[in-house]
Amino acid sequence: MSLKAFHVLFIAVSTLMALGVALWAANAWNATEEVAWLALAAAGFAGSAGLVVYGSRFIRKARQIGLAAFAFAASLGLPAEALACPACVGITDSPLQDGMNMGILVLLGLTGFMLSCFAYFFVRLALRARHAPGLHPRKGSV
Repeated sequence: MSLKAFHVLFIAVSTLMALGVALWAANAWNATEEVAWLALAAAGFAGSAGLVVYGSRFIRKARQIGLAAFAFAASLGLPAEALACPACVGITDSPLQDGMNMGILVLLGLTGFMLSCFAYFFVRLALRARHAPGLHPRKGSV
């Protein structure tokens, strides 16, 4: 796959993701009528419209991509089954949502713990290298 075709595919996927977020936020706004969901929906629709304009200008400039790559990228735009469930949107007060939230917190904690362990390891290596004998540069060496 050429770089141009990948760029068109990336624009198409980004447009679909922005449109999906906009539809998800519009659905959540319809259920809760909170202004934050409406703002997110407007931003998602504006972002998807901007990506469509950018994609059409890019395709106009890069005619050598061909219609097949564009048709393949456009065929990915049928994500009807990818809509979020009520537990993901946050509308429900079920134990499922509490379990998902705890799972997210556990995974964030584990990731933070691993990153701090890596940071500690590299700081320790740097300190040990600084105090190691025989590793000082000689005079005249580069």
